[in-house]
Amino acid sequence: MQEKLIAVFLLVFVGCASPSVCGFKEEQLAKWYVPTSNGADRHSVPCEHVAYLDEPPTNRTYSVLGWVAPPAKFRSWGEAINAARAAPSLHGADAVFIDQQQIASGGWEFSAGVGFASGGSLKGKVVQVRYKVIAWDK
Repeated sequence: MQEKLIAVFLLVFVGCASPSVCGFKEEQLAKWYVPTSNGADRHSVPCEHVAYLDEPPTNRTYSVLGWVAPPAKFRSWGEAINAARAAPSLHGADAVFIDQQQIASGGWEFSAGVGFASGGSLKGKVVQVRYKVIAWDK
């Protein structure tokens, strides 16, 4: 009887877990990634293998595998970069760098009511970032 309870516990709590990469669910990562035809035959790599570059490389040739655009909802820049590295790792990428960024929200907050007005507080900015996903040419 105890063996059956353990089996049921493992099936429910372990067997139902979604696969994850670097703490992100694979189904999320698939939504964030747009591949090109160049990356179709590459095998996945650990997300630590995918380098974050500050700018496009000028000292090596590379092929573009795709683009990744995680949602602009992370609490830190490091968390956003890790998300940007996780999805390309499933497609065998070597590196990512920022391809485009734009402010998704933010600005000045102002409110007014009967007999009073207030404002001037700067709200936090949310930046949507798209990364180019690359593999080094051999």
